[in-house]
Amino acid sequence: MMTLIRKILGLLILTLERLFVPALQVHHNPAEQSALDQQLSRWTLCRLEARPFCVKVRKHMKRLGLTIPLKEINSEPRHHEELVKGGNLDQVPRGGCSWSDFMAF
Repeated sequence: MMTLIRKILGLLILTLERLFVPALQVHHNPAEQSALDQQLSRWTLCRLEARPFCVKVRKHMKRLGLTIPLKEINSEPRHHEELVKGGNLDQVPRGGCSWSDFMAF
């Protein structure tokens, strides 16, 4: 029964995400955008597609014009293993970068 409820809620969350696409709030010129994309290409974001906080993070990424590679941890077991090995936590959304990378950004 709980599995059915989770699937229904997941579909509802994903439907609402697709219906209410946020507008781009930060506009970068092409040179700034390519530099930003190059910096962010070192990062990855581990996520679960229908997790509410993951949806919130993706919406903020769209608003800010950020393109960070995403890894779905349910579809690929190796992504889940990398997530746990990277920080001993099974928690998403979670970025794959060091604190010094974040501070340099």
